[in-house]
Amino acid sequence: MLYYKMSETGLSHRAEGLPNQDRVKMVCSNDVVVLAVADGMGGEALGEQAAEIACSAAYAAACSTIVCDREAFLYTAMPAVQAGFGAAFNALQKAKLDHGWNLGDLGTTLMVAAYNVKTGDLFYGYVGDGGFAVNQAGECFMVEQPQKGDNANQTFMVLDCDHWRFGHIELVQSFYVATDGIGDCIASYNQEHGTQEVSFEGENLLSYPVGWTQSQVDARMDDIFKAPALVKPSDPVALQAYDPAKLQAGSMQLPAAPGETHAANRPYAKRYTETYAARSKARSIPIEGAEPSMPEPGPDPLPGLFDLVDDDRTVVLVWSDSVDVRNEWPFYEQAVYAKVNPAVARRICRNRKSPLTRIRNLFQSI
Repeated sequence: MLYYKMSETGLSHRAEGLPNQDRVKMVCSNDVVVLAVADGMGGEALGEQAAEIACSAAYAAACSTIVCDREAFLYTAMPAVQAGFGAAFNALQKAKLDHGWNLGDLGTTLMVAAYNVKTGDLFYGYVGDGGFAVNQAGECFMVEQPQKGDNANQTFMVLDCDHWRFGHIELVQSFYVATDGIGDCIASYNQEHGTQEVSFEGENLLSYPVGWTQSQVDARMDDIFKAPALVKPSDPVALQAYDPAKLQAGSMQLPAAPGETHAANRPYAKRYTETYAARSKARSIPIEGAEPSMPEPGPDPLPGLFDLVDDDRTVVLVWSDSVDVRNEWPFYEQAVYAKVNPAVARRICRNRKSPLTRIRNLFQSI
């Protein structure tokens, strides 16, 4: 299993001296990944505090509820995810009472996921406008569509409990969770900046390449996120924010040419990042509170592909090298073709939102 985690402050927050309002917590233990991602709403007075409270509460509740054993995981993962949302809701309510805050100021999105690296079972909870996509049986699709309210600038948040969404997807080989700072840019980035379309699916990032190492993943992500952006002279804010003369002398190596993107010469910009490789229970630590530390942010390099995005951006990508649908899918596929009308079988096999469950149910009905 490999995962990559990154959180970076958006352009508007940097210009105003504001902190990153995204929060992310993640752990891998005994072949189980648990994560929580929250995006504090910048338009709310307490967005940063809301994200910290919701993410911490959801992560702690999910970790304390889930059982990593393979069989027990199937019965505890969804209760763990739902417990995370309930804990986040209650924690925000408690913060309001403890500090006298206005609930309307505690706006934050939330995504919680529990993933079994060996079986590919992914349980999730979702509210807000983040990006959540999976690679299942070679097909990549969005798990949930961003939830926007009736008004253009309205986004549903944790306290809007009627809009919580939960789900279970089988045979997930890889997935990513991203706040809207990156999620909104994944489909297309070329409209404003004239760059090529940026798509995790198109970049084959969700299709786990067997044999990749931690350094290869880190370099690949660096190439994508730090690819040179087309900073136009008509964009004085961006040019001023990334004036190389303002960087500390000797604190970094600038690339020899504007198009240079070599990982060795492109340190991360105010980015808290981590890449971790885990193979078969190599990290058998208790899941409660076992979150790896994040390195300190480095100095600003030249502008990259996502560096001109106003919103804070956070992304987590997880690849499993254990989920091989080629070993499981043909058996069910052949059995279905042998028992039912081929046209029906093809329709079921193509709809892979939950393939094994659909096919097992079909067997029971025959």
